[in-house]
Amino acid sequence: REQAAKEEEEMRKITYELNARIRELEILGGSIRKTSKESINASVNYDVMKSRVFLDKASNNVKNFYRKWNAVKSDFKKTSINLRHRSEDLQGSYKQAGALENDFGSAREEFYEASILYFYFKHERRILEPKELLFCDFEKYAGALCDFVGELARRAKHIAMEEKKNIGKIHEYHKDAIKISHELANFSFSNRSGIRTKVNELLGHIQRIEDILYDLTIH
Repeated sequence: REQAAKEEEEMRKITYELNARIRELEILGGSIRKTSKESINASVNYDVMKSRVFLDKASNNVKNFYRKWNAVKSDFKKTSINLRHRSEDLQGSYKQAGALENDFGSAREEFYEASILYFYFKHERRILEPKELLFCDFEKYAGALCDFVGELARRAKHIAMEEKKNIGKIHEYHKDAIKISHELANFSFSNRSGIRTKVNELLGHIQRIEDILYDLTIH
């Protein structure tokens, strides 16, 4: 009985600590999304310095997320198999932690988009490669590229509304968007990744840029 009571108390303690760590990871994921979006908006609105500030914050949070998540996985391996199987609450918490890692993928993709956009405007249309991004796999990179083209279309719309319209710049965006589209067409993506949908949306972003160029040509 005494041993059972000790194990019960240990399970409660581990579950409580794990749930607290999960909440911390959820907050980090939300912060990554928020600061990445702020960096994207700053880039589109010509404020590269402000974009970099938000991007650095997002980058630090990505690193912190992985450090904390790897610690959670390491501690789980140290937890006795007996305790893991006996506590439904503990099992549920670890399943929640696993789902959180998958959900974090969308926050990472937003961060990659912000990074690509910042470097594109800062360094004369240079597009970052996957190896230059933190903890990046190709499918997340491809998704970020598709969204990046959407932001180029948004920037093109801004230019079209300006008094001095830099049509040449919009042509550059169109050229780079077409190049990305052709490169992604060489890959096959799994149905579950959601990238196929984004690749289709990419074509819509390109059409938006072409429509803007057409309107500027006829007026």
